[in-house]
Amino acid sequence: MVQHIIFDLDGTLWNTAESYLYAYEKLCKLFPHSFTRTKEEIWKLLGIPLEDVVHSLQEFQVPKEQLAYDALTFSIEYIRQHPQYYINHLYSFFEALSKDYKISILSNCPKAYMQTFLELTKVQNFLYQIRTIEDGSKEQHLETITKN
Repeated sequence: MVQHIIFDLDGTLWNTAESYLYAYEKLCKLFPHSFTRTKEEIWKLLGIPLEDVVHSLQEFQVPKEQLAYDALTFSIEYIRQHPQYYINHLYSFFEALSKDYKISILSNCPKAYMQTFLELTKVQNFLYQIRTIEDGSKEQHLETITKN
């Protein structure tokens, strides 16, 4: 019997693909390098931990930590300007689900993404667990949840 529903964040509960492209374009303007990746190439990076994405951006000659911070900042900036990219009626959907199920979100996204998502959707009170990449891998959290 199903007792717990677990969601991923990026690409499942909200569409952040455009925000990644926006962040990449802003990084290219911030640092004097040419824009060398297509939209399709950026979309292939979705779901990959931010550190791995930053590592794949070899053309930037800046510290990876700074690049990751800037990419995250720009992506959140875009998301805040375009709230239509999260699923409509998510609040009422989670409210209904929470009456019969535990609901958790496990994501490879940084906490700042998760905080932005929770701020925009107001669904935090319906969630049993929230885990981001800073908390460990999705696999570790799935193992813990399935044991409980």
